[in-house]
Amino acid sequence: RRNGGDFDVSERPAGCRTVFVKNLPYDTKETEVFGAFQFCGKITEVRLVRWGHTNKLKGIGYVQFEKEESAVIAVKKRGEIRVGGRSVQIDFEGGTPKASYRDGDGNAWKNTSLSKNKRHRVAGKSSF
Repeated sequence: RRNGGDFDVSERPAGCRTVFVKNLPYDTKETEVFGAFQFCGKITEVRLVRWGHTNKLKGIGYVQFEKEESAVIAVKKRGEIRVGGRSVQIDFEGGTPKASYRDGDGNAWKNTSLSKNKRHRVAGKSSF
């Protein structure tokens, strides 16, 4: 069994405050993930990824911290953090979420900070 800490971590992108989390239980809630990571520092957002056609969790998500140092702490503690009885795997977030990312209400994710040349997802429609 993997203990969440037995893989190579990617290089931390400059300014990275977000970590990618996998091996989450399919019935977990954002509050459980928040509770498991709050010792690392102030959390600004927890996003759990859902299947678009069923709205069920995929077992992966993102935790965004207020400070970069908090993301570093989370990655360093990756073998020790557990959510719902499972040891989770943690890495630095390396890009934008896939088009299939859904919020807790099943709505397509929209990031208003993306540049105008990148693809935006709004209410199930794509625009360029």
